[in-house]
Amino acid sequence: MVNFKKNVTTEYWDEGLFDCEATREGARMMDELARRYQGLHLREDQEPISIQDSEDEYPIEVIGSGQTRVVIYMPDEWYTGTGDCIAKIQWDPHHRQNSREIDIWDNANGRMAGLLAPILDWSEMDQWLIMPEAETYRSLNAKEAGDIVRSLESKLKDMGVRTTDIRRGNIGRIEGRDVVIDYGSMKPEQW
Repeated sequence: MVNFKKNVTTEYWDEGLFDCEATREGARMMDELARRYQGLHLREDQEPISIQDSEDEYPIEVIGSGQTRVVIYMPDEWYTGTGDCIAKIQWDPHHRQNSREIDIWDNANGRMAGLLAPILDWSEMDQWLIMPEAETYRSLNAKEAGDIVRSLESKLKDMGVRTTDIRRGNIGRIEGRDVVIDYGSMKPEQW
């Protein structure tokens, strides 16, 4: 659930709007997937797994993958809640993009949190996190997408945040609002 303990008020996201949380089984399976992707801390009966092979072995659908993470649609039994949610699973053990994104979300003031896709749940080791599913901008032409990117970059810069990787693939729309959906590379200057 969205953490409202820090200045993330109903002025930015309505409290109770997002309610996805991992079930015990979902958390266990996402932890297992992260370990297998990374080839770390495996049980004797487990082997490392590729992203492509994970779709055959687990009831997941891969939305996409980047340099350090894979994004999946989770099966219904892996989470509770009323909304459509996605999970980002860390597959590269040398980069901690999930940790960075969780830290940014946890320390964002209300105005900044209004520009970011909310993080609803995450593992203790930051191996995975859950966000609401965003509408992506694949149908926009370059000018339309560029206008949204420039607007978000400008707003974040005004808040003292350096951005190096905001592009069409890293933005989306949630509840009618343009937001950054991949912000693990942002650098808030005040931290």
